[in-house]
Amino acid sequence: MTARLMGGSSLLRRRVGVFDWDITAIECADGLARIEDRSGLTEIVVGDTNLNSDVEYDGFTAVACTVDGGAFVLAWQAPPALLITPQGHRVAPPAAGERELVHLEPGDRLLLLSSAAYEDLPHALSQFLHGPPHAVPNADPVELLQALFDGVGAGAGAVISRTGRNYRSSERWASST
Repeated sequence: MTARLMGGSSLLRRRVGVFDWDITAIECADGLARIEDRSGLTEIVVGDTNLNSDVEYDGFTAVACTVDGGAFVLAWQAPPALLITPQGHRVAPPAAGERELVHLEPGDRLLLLSSAAYEDLPHALSQFLHGPPHAVPNADPVELLQALFDGVGAGAGAVISRTGRNYRSSERWASST
């Protein structure tokens, strides 16, 4: 994993090549972005810290990425993830407080934003989603987060991409066993 400080007090982390995932996360003031490897999966958590409370996390969106392209998404008192594919985008899970297992193909992405970041980003996010076709699916994750968080003072976010470098579709897997 690589990490670097960006303008202001933002920290950018990038982990490439864990199983078949490229994970880039940004953490601003009062934000939390965590990437951890566990047995057979990679876990990403994005949320806000509430320094004026005894509660460590204000709410979070978490994703557990598996070796076969599955991503279990849970949003608790935080915005759901945004699933971005070449065909379009939708939220996952459908509502906060729910969970959903999605399967990402190579090139698909999940965008996670903490509540504080989401509240500060509606205009920038709208520009990306309604901009040129395939701009978000093909954008460099570091550049995407830098552009979205330019001028944002708080929160965290992450881009989770399926790379395809170690990709095995279910048909190839079944035919090779």
